[in-house]
Amino acid sequence: MIVPQRSIRFTSTVCLAFLSLLSLGLASGCRQACPVDDFPSRPIKLVVPFGAGGGTDTYARIIKQAIEEEQLLDQPLVVVNISGAGATTGSRRVKEAEPDGYSMLILHDTIITAEISGAADYGPDAFTPIAGTGEVGMVIAVSASSPYHSLDDLLTAAERDPDTIGFGHNQGALTHFAALQVQQQRSGAKFRLAHIGGGAERFSNLKAGHIAATGFSIEEFARFRSDGLRGLAYFGPERHQAAPDVPTAVEQGMDIVSVNTFYWWYPKNTPRQRVEFMAGVLQRAMQTELVQQRMQEIYCEPIFIRGGELQRRIADSRRRLSQVQVEEANPLPLLPEVLAALAVGCLGVTLALGRGERATPTGAAFRSRYDLAAAVFVCTVLYVIALGWPYQFALPRIDYRLTTAAFVACCGVLLCGRDPRRLVAVAAVAIVAPVVVHAVFTRLLEFTLPGS
Repeated sequence: MIVPQRSIRFTSTVCLAFLSLLSLGLASGCRQACPVDDFPSRPIKLVVPFGAGGGTDTYARIIKQAIEEEQLLDQPLVVVNISGAGATTGSRRVKEAEPDGYSMLILHDTIITAEISGAADYGPDAFTPIAGTGEVGMVIAVSASSPYHSLDDLLTAAERDPDTIGFGHNQGALTHFAALQVQQQRSGAKFRLAHIGGGAERFSNLKAGHIAATGFSIEEFARFRSDGLRGLAYFGPERHQAAPDVPTAVEQGMDIVSVNTFYWWYPKNTPRQRVEFMAGVLQRAMQTELVQQRMQEIYCEPIFIRGGELQRRIADSRRRLSQVQVEEANPLPLLPEVLAALAVGCLGVTLALGRGERATPTGAAFRSRYDLAAAVFVCTVLYVIALGWPYQFALPRIDYRLTTAAFVACCGVLLCGRDPRRLVAVAAVAIVAPVVVHAVFTRLLEFTLPGS
């Protein structure tokens, strides 16, 4: 049988193309699994999603110091503090970074609670976990002059006068979940949850009497205690040596055991070789005398987990924390009242400014533009609904910046008419104002605005 020359050429071409594609695929896979460049070839950025001087920042800088002193990296490890929105501002920055191994995040179980509470629309699955390098317990505390001496005292008061006992927390973080876990131990008990922020801010509010109770890490509790704190319960499996007089929640008949693990994260799809390399660096850092000594000083258990054990720890934490019944809070304190005042204010301002001249037999007179006032008022009502309805009916959230930009633009056009010069100013305000307000509330005040 004679095979046509054309068929031979066609078959050869197909085989050659197949082999070329196979070679390219293998080369690409090799480049992904085995980067050709020496890693790291430039500084690695470590994002701490809290302010400088806090517990997580202190912990990160201890590890950084050990890495530098032992020369475990050929390039600097640069700590960058990006606080705001209950740690989600910083974590989102790493989530959206290039998965090349040069952007890293340190964040404990808050990465889980933020997703469960709705403070963030992502969780551990949006990252590649590197390692877990330590765990700390939490203490529920009140001021030294407080009438509450146990969790039972606190819950009795919260049951007798619901929604009046202030419990300070960081929205979507572990202190938020600690308040809910305690509250759910007694049917009818309800705290007045107050989003305050970090440990130092909560301690100041506790001393000033603005809140009745809050949660602290064991290190924070030990540091603040001499300045007027009383511990009601420790959330570990047994009493902690730093506070042996503080009973566990289990001792008080409450099934609450919770520890906070420090996790290190890379963006999703970071090459496995680089993940393993950094895990090895962290493991060697944890074994240094410096870290072992400092972990004792801050009352942190110096564990180290990676691989399958790490995945199981994260899954167990998610399963445990997902059992907490999360109450949907207003994204901003007193949001309905604030927006109602805004609506009334818009109406008043429009009535004051929306006056025009008209001719009368006795001369010029003013008339109020009630139609203009009504239009602005309607826009304000729609704006309030757009911000609030996702929280009331579990609908998809609308980004605060987009909603506010649309509201400002509509009101601006109504008030300024179609004058091109005024429309340019309206457009500038509509673009800039929502972004500035959003930045102030989420980054400086650490509130969570709709859609953030």
